Amino acid sequence: MRGLGGGLFGGVNDDSRSQLSLLDDFPDADLLAFTTYPCLVFTDPSEIPVDYNTGILEHMDKPVAFTEVGWFREDIPGWESGPEEQAEFIDRFFELTGDVEPVMVVWSFLYDQSVQRPFDTMGLLDAEEAHTEAWDAWLGH
Repeated sequence: MRGLGGGLFGGVNDDSRSQLSLLDDFPDADLLAFTTYPCLVFTDPSEIPVDYNTGILEHMDKPVAFTEVGWFREDIPGWESGPEEQAEFIDRFFELTGDVEPVMVVWSFLYDQSVQRPFDTMGLLDAEEAHTEAWDAWLGH
């Protein structure tokens, strides 16, 4: 909805293509839910702008939920990531959504899934793990 088509999408980020104004079309909604995978656009959690999520508030005053949240844990060609970065993203996500005050947040996968890259390593744990830095970060929020 933000108009960000760069990163792994191969295009250019263009805030002027934002579609957040579509939120104005739902004045009777009880709740609006969002999916967010900033790792598809940004190479590091620190690159996520401080207003990345708060733009929602300019168009609505309804409760907000995030029904899919994720950051991949293993490198893909030309795009580095790791367990520490996944944990860093979790902390950054909650920092950047503080003003939004989400009523619900769902991490996409507890365990890695047999799906296409980069979603295959977005689990908080892989099948052999019982503990990761991301898991600790998630539990800490």
